[in-house]
Amino acid sequence: IFGYSSDVLRYECRKLLLEILVSRLIVPNYHVALIHYPLALLSAGVVIELFSFLWRGSSFRTAGRWMILLGTLSLLPAAMTGIYALFSVANAGLSTDAFVNIQLNLSAEDWSQAKQHILFNSAASAVALVTVITWLACTDLWRRRLHLPALIALLIAVGLSGVGAWHGGEMIF
Repeated sequence: IFGYSSDVLRYECRKLLLEILVSRLIVPNYHVALIHYPLALLSAGVVIELFSFLWRGSSFRTAGRWMILLGTLSLLPAAMTGIYALFSVANAGLSTDAFVNIQLNLSAEDWSQAKQHILFNSAASAVALVTVITWLACTDLWRRRLHLPALIALLIAVGLSGVGAWHGGEMIF
């Protein structure tokens, strides 16, 4: 059309779709907005629980446990918006069903960072979810017995999410 090759038209269409996508999803990026809540709540709750020996019967300890629960549950919407952002940005708004197509549209460095980001944060989410669900399902006796292993598991989850967050930041910047 008008003397342009199909490759040039395809490139220009893709560029236009990316501009539309950036104005719709990336500004604002819901993943970036949502991810700070689970990180803050989970980290603060784990720190409070770590030092809970200072205030055994306090409502501060109860607040820390609620932070752990809410932080863990809020990992799910953050993960879903992250997957949506990855698919949208990597495919410039074009639909795809495979990570192979995403890999082809990202640089090798960005794809490596994305894989590490997904791996570490998925592991952190799984550890936190299993720990919190197990904790909720236990009786008071088993909660006392599992306090130290659960706390260690949550510390591991916070550490994994920190490493995953670093990879996510490196991928963006």
